[in-house]
Amino acid sequence: MPSHYYIGTDEAGYGPNLGPLVVCATFWESGTEREIETLYQPLEGIVSTTGGSAAVFIADSKRVYRQTKPVGLERAVFVPARTLAISPRYDYDLWRLLAPGAYEQQRELPWFGNSALRLPLHADPVEIEASAIRLTRRFDETDFRLKRILASAIFPARFNALVEETGSKGALLSNETMRLVTALTSEIGEGTMHVVCDKHGGRNRYRPLLEEHFAAFVEIHEESPARSLYRFGPDSRRFEFTFRTKAEACLPVALASCVAKYLRELAMRRFNAFWRRHLPDLNPTAGYPQDARRFLYDIKSTADRLGLAQSLFWRNR
Repeated sequence: MPSHYYIGTDEAGYGPNLGPLVVCATFWESGTEREIETLYQPLEGIVSTTGGSAAVFIADSKRVYRQTKPVGLERAVFVPARTLAISPRYDYDLWRLLAPGAYEQQRELPWFGNSALRLPLHADPVEIEASAIRLTRRFDETDFRLKRILASAIFPARFNALVEETGSKGALLSNETMRLVTALTSEIGEGTMHVVCDKHGGRNRYRPLLEEHFAAFVEIHEESPARSLYRFGPDSRRFEFTFRTKAEACLPVALASCVAKYLRELAMRRFNAFWRRHLPDLNPTAGYPQDARRFLYDIKSTADRLGLAQSLFWRNR
């Protein structure tokens, strides 16, 4: 019997002027069809949507980080990753395994040439391993499991070039999201693909985007402020795409949100450490517009002295 596949996508770093835009997709398989909003149910007691328990807290990364700080965010990323035999010792290992294209970009950036970050930074590796064993056992007991995590990071120079090429950062986000989805589904034979994405820039219409990337006639089932729903493909290989608000309520999107946030946090940690080696009194930045302008002013003379072009680290949009 054909399987049902579930893909959730999300991003981190859409608004900042410093640091990368990180896009992530997580890929799950179920032997039976499930409503995507119910995918937490098979993992009850192992994965939590609320935090405050022994379960792994996987939800909107903003909620996870706000309630649990870095420890909870690391657990949300490392426990599911460990079920895929992903157990990185250093940050460059994690980039190579989850976002190989970003790993190649980093070689051109001086802040990634420094000593590596040993992972996990905050969480207990023994606790991560124990939770991953529990989660793996639950996967084995059910017909539902995580299959893959795939991410992409677009650093400022490439970000600016792609925005110039596509006309907007919204188009850049949409194209990169579709690239991840097509990569995950390209080797699937028969089955139904349920794809859920957080709305891109509040838009309601995505049919041209889907037809461009999947070369198919796309059926419009709903286009509203709350949800845009599309279906296409033959019965043996059917796609259902949903772009919705608060998509992080769905497990595949929630995990994608946590992974994207964590990878961006690692990138910003390297970035801040590089500049503070040259300017020890410099306050670190998260890269958002107002503080990014302060940071840019503080580092400008040092960047000039080091021969580092502003286009290497400053995003124009």
